Amino acid sequence: DADTVKTVIDKLVSGIEQQILDLTNGNLNIGGSDFAATLILLNAWHPEVAVWEPISELFTTPSPFRAHLTKSLKGLRGHSKRIPTEVVDRLVPPLHDLMVTPPSTHPFFRNEDVRGRAASALAALRPAAISDEELWDLLQGNAHQRAAAVEVVVGKGLSGRYDTLVAMSRDRDPWVRAVIA
Repeated sequence: DADTVKTVIDKLVSGIEQQILDLTNGNLNIGGSDFAATLILLNAWHPEVAVWEPISELFTTPSPFRAHLTKSLKGLRGHSKRIPTEVVDRLVPPLHDLMVTPPSTHPFFRNEDVRGRAASALAALRPAAISDEELWDLLQGNAHQRAAAVEVVVGKGLSGRYDTLVAMSRDRDPWVRAVIA
């Protein structure tokens, strides 16, 4: 019921606020709960009590680490049809920034490259937000970026781009070929 969902959403928002504070202070809680991915799920299925601002704030919080965004980006892609247009309008700029900004290098830790996942989420929400030049960059990227390029091509419609999918079907990575299939 709405009261139960609202209570859970309030707890998730509190968790995200703490995560943002930690990220702002240079801390990353590896392996912790993914409050944002759960909030996206509840927001998508319970729009009457949805709270989207913490998601947008998390995506715009400066941090040298990005692994904490992986499940949230997947959640946005998976629930894209249930996200209201005004929320999409707020999420497009930070998703675009995540898509075009390479991960920072850290002397001790490998930083997750979420550009492909951000592109995939953006393609699901608003494929027109990805230019042809950015699509070309995705086609030349890592496996996640190339798989996202497939989703961008499909999201923009197949007219005149079927040849791109045919060419990509010979990709060396089985995941990219699976996305095409």
